[in-house]
Amino acid sequence: MRSFLFLISLSLLLSGCVLTTGLREYDTEKVGIDTIRNALQDNYLGVRSISGRFDFSYSTASDRKRSSGYIYLSGADSLFLDIKGPLGETEALMFLDSDSVKAINYFDNIRIKGRSDENSIRRLTGMNINTSEFKEALYSISAGLKDLRIDQKEKDKIRLKAVISKTRHRIVILNKNLLITEVAEFKERELLYKKEYDYFITKKGHTLPKRIRVRSYNPPSKLTIFYTDLKVNEFKKTGEDIVL
Repeated sequence: MRSFLFLISLSLLLSGCVLTTGLREYDTEKVGIDTIRNALQDNYLGVRSISGRFDFSYSTASDRKRSSGYIYLSGADSLFLDIKGPLGETEALMFLDSDSVKAINYFDNIRIKGRSDENSIRRLTGMNINTSEFKEALYSISAGLKDLRIDQKEKDKIRLKAVISKTRHRIVILNKNLLITEVAEFKERELLYKKEYDYFITKKGHTLPKRIRVRSYNPPSKLTIFYTDLKVNEFKKTGEDIVL
């Protein structure tokens, strides 16, 4: 989609980093893997759904897109996406779950109905990101907790490693609150993508990022999502609003 986009909200520039005052701080040079796994499980795995309004930008070597919208994502794999135009009008709608997808792009006159797959996000928006990567980025944790091992400890952060296959592994960076600030995936020595998380806010006992940045390197691209209104474990959204 080439022109469903408008300038990203100034809230990203004006709001500043969300304070995490009151969060427990850990001695990152002494904390053990069991404590780390328990903290990650308590904070992230209890999140059943994420929803709210957001601004986003997406750039490649030859193009740049900006817009805003509303998103609902549940741990059961259902995703609802409402992309807005410059006057607040809906330009695209999508709902998908593990079995099916229903989507409409009013500006480009694209209608999609059928089985959901890895190309569903790409077909609707034109972004070079597959469906599972998009959802994993929003949920922060992309590797099982039991697969994580301590790789390196520093004064204010911890580096974890998760082996995915013989050629692939992920590096997960935690801050002193044991919040995920970065996830990078490698194929042998080649960096495939990096996800960065900041501007944390606490909702219903879960501390989550308001800003998410996803960078891929072959080909190069960057997706930034900034929540202007983040909700956790709220009502379920369905695709009943989408009429093809």
